[in-house]
Amino acid sequence: MIRRKYPTRLPTKRWITPAVFLALAVGVIVAAVKVDTWWPTTKPQPTPQLALYEVRIAQASWQVELAVTEAQQSLGLGRRDELPAGRGMLFVYDKPHVMTFWMKDCLIPLDIAFIDAAGFIVKIHTMPNEPLDTHRDDLKLYSSGVPALLALEVPAGALGQAGVRVGDRVTLDPNIPLPGRTP
Repeated sequence: MIRRKYPTRLPTKRWITPAVFLALAVGVIVAAVKVDTWWPTTKPQPTPQLALYEVRIAQASWQVELAVTEAQQSLGLGRRDELPAGRGMLFVYDKPHVMTFWMKDCLIPLDIAFIDAAGFIVKIHTMPNEPLDTHRDDLKLYSSGVPALLALEVPAGALGQAGVRVGDRVTLDPNIPLPGRTP
């Protein structure tokens, strides 16, 4: 019978320590490269160059971007690190409904005016920005309280400075696509 000699133990001290360190180093590098896909961070985004439309309330006016699609409405002004004076965003919906907004991933404080189908402001809120790590269940909600067709977001304090109040009539650029109106 041929007897083979096998070591009873592997030489652990020679190869395991470097192998463990190599595996850990590779894991750390892969994690560092992939961390943004595993845990996306909210980074300020440059202001996109979109078409601008005029919205007038009393003696004030704002040049606004439109949020018409669900994707545009979901993002809104989130992830932007600035909103110049005289600028804003108008959310346009298909039909009037009670709206609720929040400030998830929004880096700048905003004023919001909810506008009914007849073109009158029905509710105004000033919305401070929330910490980025705020859980969605802990975000403050801002409601129109009654059915509205549009929501106008502008820099915080802009509506008050312009003397805008609930009940004011809003004049929209005729090129803004509204339900039942062709631009």
